Amino acid sequence: MQKEQSNIKQVNQAIKKGLIKSKENWTEERCQDIEDSLKKNNSKKAYQLVKDLTNTKQGRTPTIQDKDGNFMTEEQDILKRWTEYCSELYSYETTPTTPSFTQKWKKSGKQENGPNHQSLIIILPKKGNLQLCQNYRTISLISHPSKVMLKILLNQLKPQADKIIAEEQAGFRHVRSSTEQIFNLRIISERYLQHQQNLYHIFVDFRKAFDRYNINASLIKMIKKKNYDKATSAVYFNSNIGDWFRTTVGVRQGCLLSPTLFNIFIERIMADALEDHEGTVSIGGRTITNLRFADDIVGLAGKVEELANLVEHLDKISTSYGMQINVKSKYANLIVFPATHTFLSPC
Repeated sequence: MQKEQSNIKQVNQAIKKGLIKSKENWTEERCQDIEDSLKKNNSKKAYQLVKDLTNTKQGRTPTIQDKDGNFMTEEQDILKRWTEYCSELYSYETTPTTPSFTQKWKKSGKQENGPNHQSLIIILPKKGNLQLCQNYRTISLISHPSKVMLKILLNQLKPQADKIIAEEQAGFRHVRSSTEQIFNLRIISERYLQHQQNLYHIFVDFRKAFDRYNINASLIKMIKKKNYDKATSAVYFNSNIGDWFRTTVGVRQGCLLSPTLFNIFIERIMADALEDHEGTVSIGGRTITNLRFADDIVGLAGKVEELANLVEHLDKISTSYGMQINVKSKYANLIVFPATHTFLSPC
């Protein structure tokens, strides 16, 4: 009997060692596949392999907090809280402005009413305390008839938008990616190191950029009138739908027009912020004050005062447009020959 138990124990140990070894071999094979994909510039496949390898999913918490920090456990109370949160998030009370680009767009648009713009908002967890509503991403599910019309509008809008969006913007643009911007920043940094010159850059993004983007101040008032003024949304939570409410601010994450509209809006902010700004960073005779990927912005300067002035103007202009710089994301790098330092921005 003891001999049989000893044999069983040895077999179990052998199986466990075999499983561990097999898992290690499988992981090494996946890592090799990722490396090969990156060497072949197949970032899509590499990203999917990494996602499959890590396989980390973060579910929704069964409880959230109300405005006063009290925990809510009842499903109907949670649904009402989400409705209240999204209703406040997509509301803004300011006087709309009418940029000159509106008139050009009206000539190519149709005046008939489109389909009803109702969308269901689903809640996806991000990171941080999942008992707080702001640590979730809200995605709008839009009907197919609306998407067909939005695609037609996008085909009319995109050629005009490409004419006014600066080369520094790589977000949501054809054959451009964040990888290129990282490469550009590295080339600029290496060039300044070679010439033993100081280079300062600061990383900035906007708080709840897509949600707080004030479409009243956008360049496309006609699109706002046809697609956003009558837009209503409701929160979809645990197979239940909350009360319908109007969305008067922000762009719908899930809308085909959102990336292009957002790029135009960010372009307006940056143009105003850089109107009187004189940059000292140049490559090949061209002055470069920033690099952008959607709302992620890298400000470039050759002096501390210049960098502080850039951030100050950007903060002032963005606030006037209803946007807020995310304080937690403001980090500045000092590249000074021969060392590199990172510090929290005093701006």
